[in-house]
Amino acid sequence: MRPQWLAGIAVITAACGPGIHPSTSSQPAPASSSPLVTSPSAPPTPTLPPGKEDSTSTPYPASVGPYVVDLSWVSDSMGWALAAVPCAGQLCPAVAETTDGGVTWQGLPSPSVAFYGPEPPPTADCQQVACVSHIRFATASIGYLFGPSLFMTVDGGQTWKEVTSPLVESLEAAGGDVFRVVYDTTGCPGPCNRTVQEAPAGSDAWQTLYQIPQGADLDTATLILEGESIYLPIYGDVAKGAEQTTLFRSLDGGQTWQRLGDPCAGATPPVDVAFAFAAASRGFLSVLCFPSGQPQGWAVLSSSDAGSTWGPRLPVPESSAGLLAAPSPGHLLIASPTGAGGGLATSTLSYSSDGGQSWSTAASDQVNLSLAPVGLSLWLGFEDVTTGRWVGDDRTIWTTTDGGTDWTSRSFAIG
Repeated sequence: MRPQWLAGIAVITAACGPGIHPSTSSQPAPASSSPLVTSPSAPPTPTLPPGKEDSTSTPYPASVGPYVVDLSWVSDSMGWALAAVPCAGQLCPAVAETTDGGVTWQGLPSPSVAFYGPEPPPTADCQQVACVSHIRFATASIGYLFGPSLFMTVDGGQTWKEVTSPLVESLEAAGGDVFRVVYDTTGCPGPCNRTVQEAPAGSDAWQTLYQIPQGADLDTATLILEGESIYLPIYGDVAKGAEQTTLFRSLDGGQTWQRLGDPCAGATPPVDVAFAFAAASRGFLSVLCFPSGQPQGWAVLSSSDAGSTWGPRLPVPESSAGLLAAPSPGHLLIASPTGAGGGLATSTLSYSSDGGQSWSTAASDQVNLSLAPVGLSLWLGFEDVTTGRWVGDDRTIWTTTDGGTDWTSRSFAIG
């Protein structure tokens, strides 16, 4: 299990039944939208603030929210949000669309599902009811709600249809195709028989690209797409210290695969472990390293040959460790978690234009943890090399149009 302090929500039912419960296991985030340049890394689930563990003791008035759970963009102006909205004192799922870059959001019909992120608490029976936790759109018309069930829309989210499918752990779209990681048991680590599959957007004819070898059944798997390159990190349990990440890589669209080691691991214990990856063009790949031993701190490594070799270990601001994005080679952004508990906290976004050698604060957001029942679903990703979004407070979306140097914020509201 990964640390319980970042990016996720607990079960929210469409019928406004059982509400928030603490998550006890995690699947990545991340992370997570479907940016064309870099997919948000999927981070662990937070522990909810005291008093949020049982929704019966914490009603959610209509004046609070809506809360951003996940984002997906197909252009700088067109995107979708999976959100949580107050509903009779509880929280209910909502899907919203923007066509003006997030200035306004319009509500869309939502399927009757339970959803959570990124892993259900013990009270969620996703073997009996359809559960989803993420949203991805491949085109302006074709989109998906998934994790672990799968729903598809072919009319821009006006209607959703449940698709017969193995359990879906990760799903990303690029170039008219959709890639997913599926498994055939109740959860990983397994054995859970993970498989990478591909289908044309809108099709249910999935083709198997790769069967993950046994022995790589670690905690969480997430897809990162960049051109013809597919990266599939399978993260271990950082709470165990030395449970290293396994990185699978295809440089030809999934036709052939290589298994690589954890680039953060040192020669002697205690070793650091890979916590998040981000990819950009021309084979640029970066990894955020979790410090399993002291006095080492968080660090970033970068590669210019798709992970075959790595540059030096570079420290990052401790206050910004969490999510990682790379809009273009050498340009990095790291977003911080806010922790748990009541009161105010600060979420920070740090930027580097020289591959992590120096850092500056790009933006910061003050979060009232007492009004964060969905657990602060942090999100960081880019639609292209210039336009990206950051969710530092789950009711605020920040936007950059210059590759990450300058950011502006806008409150998230559904019209």
